[in-house]
Amino acid sequence: MITNFKKYENKLTDIQPDEMLNTSPLPDFMGFERLIVCLESYWSYNIFNNFSMKPYLENIGWMVKERIEIAHRFIDCELGLRYYINVLMQDQIFPPVIYISSHGNPLGNLEVSYEGEITPEELCEAFRGFGTYPVLVYFSSCDLFKGEKGKHFAQEFLKISGAAAVAGFSQKVNVIDSIIVDNMFLSRFFMVPDPFSSLSLIYESVIEDYRINTGFTIFVKGNDNSQYSALEKQSVIKTKI
Repeated sequence: MITNFKKYENKLTDIQPDEMLNTSPLPDFMGFERLIVCLESYWSYNIFNNFSMKPYLENIGWMVKERIEIAHRFIDCELGLRYYINVLMQDQIFPPVIYISSHGNPLGNLEVSYEGEITPEELCEAFRGFGTYPVLVYFSSCDLFKGEKGKHFAQEFLKISGAAAVAGFSQKVNVIDSIIVDNMFLSRFFMVPDPFSSLSLIYESVIEDYRINTGFTIFVKGNDNSQYSALEKQSVIKTKI
C-alpha cells in the first residue's frame, strides 16, 4: 500500500509523512486544537459487547507523533446528540473534527438504539449554527450519503450547520474497511499544516491508497458559500444550492 502521498507531496506539504513521523512537534495549523470529539452509539444490544472506536482514534496521535486529545461519549438518542453539541457550543470548545460513529441504514438514519433512530433532519437541527469556526463532521456510518437523498442531506447539513465539510459513506461498509479509511483520513488530516484547505487532496490520497470501494465520500463547502463539492472516487460534482 502506498503511504507517502507521492502524487500529492508538492501540494500538501514539503515534508513527507514518513519524515513527519520522526519530527516533533508538527506545525500548528491556524491555531486549532488537536482534538477529536467522538459521539458513538452502542454497536450491539448485547450488554457484554463493549466494542468502541475510541481505542482506534487514540492511536491517531501515535501515528502522527503528536498528542491528539480524544473526547468520547456514548449516545442513544437524538436528545443525547443535541445535548453534547450544545455543551460544546456553550463551553466554546472548538474541535476541528467531530466524529459520529453509529450504524446507518438506507433511509439515511443513524441507528443509535434498539428502537431509536436519528433522522437526517434531526442531524441538521442538532448542528444548526455549529460551524462558526472550521469543523469537519465525520460520520462513520453506512448508507448515510446514499443516492440523491444522501447528497441532499449533505448539502442541507453544510448549509444549516455551517461546517467546513462533512464526510462519510454512501453504501454499506464492513467494520475493518471503515476503521482503515477513518484512520487513514484522520491521521493525514492532522499531518498537514492547514488541513481545511487540503481536504480534497487528503481525500484523493486515501482513495488512491486504499482501492477497495467503500463508498467513502466528502462534501466540502465552497469558498463562495453557494457551491459544494461532492468528491466520489476522485470525481468532483458541483451543485448550486
